[in-house]
Amino acid sequence: MAYIAAVALGLLGSTFLIAACVEISASDPWKQKWQSLLEWLVAAAPLLLSVPKLWKLARGYQHNVVRLDAAAVTIQTMGGKHFHIPFAQIRTVKWEPAKNDRGVLAIETAETTYKFDLHACPRPETVARLIAERIR
Repeated sequence: MAYIAAVALGLLGSTFLIAACVEISASDPWKQKWQSLLEWLVAAAPLLLSVPKLWKLARGYQHNVVRLDAAAVTIQTMGGKHFHIPFAQIRTVKWEPAKNDRGVLAIETAETTYKFDLHACPRPETVARLIAERIR
């Protein structure tokens, strides 16, 4: 989905640049068209500057994986960390939504409590529900 957003922002920013080129090619004197040209360029710049960061974020999400098998949950984060947590060791699992939509998935075991935010675990509310169903 982030790839689609990156492409859409790139296309919209390019469209604004094309509009700026059309504005330059107009036969009006510069005193009349410089403000409009500047508006198109200011509109295009943030869109085009955000495309590489969004593309990099989309590439990171490709490596963000959660697998539930018969005996354990395996979480591979965007940062490359790998967690393998057997269901037998899980005491509780909680999804704690936050006001900023980043929330936390907390998996408590006897040794430690693992906490994953939205960037470390895709669809954490669904993962919490599925884990809770398996540890009952």
